[in-house]
Amino acid sequence: MISDSLRSVNQQIEKTIAALRDKCSASDEVVVADYLKRYEASLALIGTGSKQNLEASLKGLLNCTRGYLETTSHHDQEFLAEMYETERLIKQLLKDELL
Repeated sequence: MISDSLRSVNQQIEKTIAALRDKCSASDEVVVADYLKRYEASLALIGTGSKQNLEASLKGLLNCTRGYLETTSHHDQEFLAEMYETERLIKQLLKDELL
């Protein structure tokens, strides 16, 4: 059984994936497609993978928002807001050691 915090991360990752898919359909940016793959891989590990693999995968999502912002001047995009919220929840999950 997964914790409520991990369930929240799971739901937020699903929202982020939807926003990333929308962005990918409107843009051919390789970096966005890479982020989508990372998020999908992390989602697949929730509830099924080892704690260590999940933790490593979730940590791999941290700072993606900042990384993208360094490549663009268009900051007001839905997928960025969703990525930021996912990162916030992951940081809280890791801080509280609730994996």
